[in-house]
This record gives sequence, structure tokens and C-alpha cells, in this order.
Amino acid sequence: MSDEINPYAAPQSEVLTQPVDPASFPLASRWRRLFASFFDFVATVIVLMALAFAYFIYQFGWAGFVERGGFAFNTSETGWAVVAFFVGLGINWVFLANGQTLGKRLLGIRVVLVDDSPCDRARYILRREVPMHVWSRITFWWLHIIITLVDCLMIFRSDKRTLHDMIAGTKVVDIRPRIG
Repeated sequence: MSDEINPYAAPQSEVLTQPVDPASFPLASRWRRLFASFFDFVATVIVLMALAFAYFIYQFGWAGFVERGGFAFNTSETGWAVVAFFVGLGINWVFLANGQTLGKRLLGIRVVLVDDSPCDRARYILRREVPMHVWSRITFWWLHIIITLVDCLMIFRSDKRTLHDMIAGTKVVDIRPRIG
């Protein structure tokens, strides 16, 4: 009976490729990282604008929205920054399990630990995102600009690691398939 063939079984095949060693992935280019950040920003802004529009229509009605000149409002900037943080998490929640965001996924890059092991969701959020968001809310505006500028300019180091990469102990690698 064990030699019978089940015509309804899933097809079986041999795996002909070798597993890829994560250490063989090169560092992601600065341009890929920039465009991934841009895609993440645009996705967050689109959702945030929809939420802001719904909030204002709920708060003031359509006539009040038009009378106030659209999105000109005096609500807490920090409140909207917190909402934007959670909107970004919501958009990227599934991708963060693999050390990616929507933009990183689209461009074939991934965040890994310095030793090339996977970066889990908690580390990504708590050590890459939260410190930079908290810092931007509690410092003087000029100090925030300096820290942000330093964070951005650190990408030009030979290891392409930014300040938030250093804090989290991560790096960004290119995971697109290699030919040859």
C-alpha cells in the first residue's frame, strides 16, 4: 500500500539551487536606500493626509474645512508626529518581520544585523525608529537639524551605516538575485 501513487498529491520536485549565504549580500547602494526612504515617506503621507482630511471633516464639517482654508490647523504637532509614526508602523508591519519596509521591499534591500543575521521587528522598531523619532520631539529645533544632518551624512562612510544603523547595530544589504 505504501507504493501507491496519490493522483491528488501536490507535485514534488528537487531543489536545484544552493541556499544563499546571507553574508554574500553586498551593502545596499546609497541611492537605493534614499529611494526606499522616499517611497516610505510618500506612502505614510498619503495615509496621513487621508486621516487628517477625515479628522477635519469630522471636527468642522465640510463648510468649516473650506472656511479654515483646508489643512491649516493648530492641533499638536507632536500628536500628528505620533500618529505618523504609528501609520508608518501599520503600513510596514508585515514587511518589518523580514527587516524591510514597503520601500525597501520594492527596491530589493533589507536591514540585517552587523553579523548578517536577520533583524527582527522589535529591534527594528525599538532601536532604529524610536530613538530618532523621540530625539526629534524632545530636542531644540537646531539640535534636531544637526542630528538629522549627521544621520544622513553618515551614509557616505565606507560601511554606509547611518546613525540609526549604529544605534541598532544594523546594516542595509541588497538582496536582489545575482547573475553569474
